[in-house]
Amino acid sequence: FTCNPKWSEITRELLLYQTAADRTDLTARVFHMKKVSMAIWKNEILNKVVAYIYVMAFQKRGLPHIYL
Repeated sequence: FTCNPKWSEITRELLLYQTAADRTDLTARVFHMKKVSMAIWKNEILNKVVAYIYVMAFQKRGLPHIYL
């Protein structure tokens, strides 16, 4: 699961001259929101989940991504 700077939740909040890299606060918030919604979605499909784990990776350049 990789953060996409072209997600509509990010692009509709940017000003004309801004990019997702300029608004790291917005990008991180949308990424976290999608991560949580993905976990909820997986719980519904898998029925009863005992536990789940994810690893969040940050790189020197680019956007964060998780392994779920």
